[in-house]
Amino acid sequence: MTLPPKNMLKMMPSKKTNSGLLAIVPAFNEQAFIGKVLSQIPDCVDVVVVNDGSSDNTEEICLLHDVIVLSHETNEGYQQALVTGIGFFIASSYTQFVVIDADGEIDVSNAIAMLREISKEKPIVCGCRTTHKGRIAERIVGQISDHFFGIKDLYCGCKGFHRSIIVEHSPEQICEGNFTKFVLKKSFVADIVNFPVGGTPRQGPSRFGSGIKVNLRLFINFLINMITLVTERKLKQ
Repeated sequence: MTLPPKNMLKMMPSKKTNSGLLAIVPAFNEQAFIGKVLSQIPDCVDVVVVNDGSSDNTEEICLLHDVIVLSHETNEGYQQALVTGIGFFIASSYTQFVVIDADGEIDVSNAIAMLREISKEKPIVCGCRTTHKGRIAERIVGQISDHFFGIKDLYCGCKGFHRSIIVEHSPEQICEGNFTKFVLKKSFVADIVNFPVGGTPRQGPSRFGSGIKVNLRLFINFLINMITLVTERKLKQ
């Protein structure tokens, strides 16, 4: 299990038993939204919140709910929060998981329906936002990734995986580029299910920023990943 060093992580246990279904909730200073998000996740789904060094009351609010809380002592960034959550999943016996961001942007009931859709036959399920498509670069990338890889909303953070598709990979490999590189690569060997998810635009500033620089970075990162994967595939042929 790949987790930060013990002096950088503390764990608060849950009373729930392993149901086979896990929701991973990365959170950083989300005291305004996380309570509502957690309250909408049904009891049949276990929850691990990765509190990424929040300086507000995010952790205290989580402890009011029956969830597992993994807390980084300092802010390590969204990707490292995913690494911690995936490391927990791999070390456990859960069969499948879905990522639900703590900002309340994605309809939780849709995310849980997505989680139940996952199986060995459908090992990767990607959320496809129906009510808002995010930044301009996200919409452009979505059109390109749909055409070449069959993934309609690549940068939607709500994604789910079956254990069988990730068990041979490290958390770092799976989470590179917030799942984008892993999902693009796996699209060559597995059918990707695009699952419609509703929701509302985030209230307040995004932790990833906004503006031209962010849009350019998202688009360039996608192009680099796409070119790299296509080149690697041609070399293997």
